[in-house]
Amino acid sequence: MKQFALPFNVHIDILEDGLGRISSDLDEALSAADGEKDEKGIAAANAIESLLLALACAGVDVGTAEFSTGLLTATNAIGNNL
Repeated sequence: MKQFALPFNVHIDILEDGLGRISSDLDEALSAADGEKDEKGIAAANAIESLLLALACAGVDVGTAEFSTGLLTATNAIGNNL
């Protein structure tokens, strides 16, 4: 099993059969300014999680510093546009 830990408490496990699972705090990072989770933030978090899991399952090394920097930049940009 391969494991990755990324910003926003993202944890990805790629199992021996190639399937994976992901958990994160992205929904909290993309919550409204008052800290309440809203539909747009949750949808954005789900989309990011889906992309991260798909990339990791496809064999992309999502554990690099450059990938983490990209995730931070993308999440901040998405949060600014919600």
